[in-house]
Amino acid sequence: MNELLITRSTDRGGVFTREDALACGYTDAGLRVLVRTGACRRLARGVYGLAGSTAPVSREDRHRQLTRGLLLRFAGRAVASHHSALLLHALPAHAVDLARAHLTTLTRSHGRVGPEFAVHRRLDGVEPTLVGDWPTVPIAIAVIQTAAHAGSTAGIVAADAALHRQQVTAEDLELAARQAAGWPGGREAQLTAQLADQRSESVGESRLRLVFHALRIPVTPQFSVEDGDRVIARADFRVRGTRLLVEFDGLLKYRGEGGAEAVAREKQREDRVRRQGWGFERFTWDDLERPSLVAARVREGCRRVA
Repeated sequence: MNELLITRSTDRGGVFTREDALACGYTDAGLRVLVRTGACRRLARGVYGLAGSTAPVSREDRHRQLTRGLLLRFAGRAVASHHSALLLHALPAHAVDLARAHLTTLTRSHGRVGPEFAVHRRLDGVEPTLVGDWPTVPIAIAVIQTAAHAGSTAGIVAADAALHRQQVTAEDLELAARQAAGWPGGREAQLTAQLADQRSESVGESRLRLVFHALRIPVTPQFSVEDGDRVIARADFRVRGTRLLVEFDGLLKYRGEGGAEAVAREKQREDRVRRQGWGFERFTWDDLERPSLVAARVREGCRRVA
């Protein structure tokens, strides 16, 4: 690949269009050679991404690259939306299909769907925002679109993160949800605005809180445990009316270098809290798929500390 095209695509986050390739001296035949030899890869019709050491590694990064490439293709006519916009804003895209990027048109044209993308119809009264040079719908709209399209779990996970980072307010979400009242999936959007909580600090905590909500187990997120006037620990949840604390354990902090020290610190913290008469239950990703187990362990934990 020549230096002109490398420079242009690198400046755009590793993506370029067919028009970029032609402007940098390639023909359609030459572009096909670049794909065949692995110098680049086709992302969608007329959209390409750099390969080799500059290629994205994670599914999320690949989706961001696809989204940026499509924004080049539809420049001035569409903006990133749904979970594609969330990923550009570095928000979690949980329980969504990352194979297809989503855009919303700025024109009066009808939406269109391809194998790698979906372009949705224009939203009246919505002003785009920018992430660097990339235009997206506002974050609150992207959250509500995600909820309507992929379900309330996907929407609430994103909403919690956006609220926690102060990128949106509860009022922003409520207003966006009202706009979605007549959409397919509008009820999921309403539920997202109702249940979002800025106190959840991770995807796992959001998911566990939703399990508790479904099981009708009342909890207080981010509960501070005090010894006199001193806070000695903070738990992900407290089961209200009990002395049972609940933690979501993604296990990542115990892996790799420093893992043993993290385990030791966690044990010391729990020992201090237990001496104050509190009990603990821990849940992992696998437990989230077994709500009956969660319910049984919480009931047993409450009996144990009663």
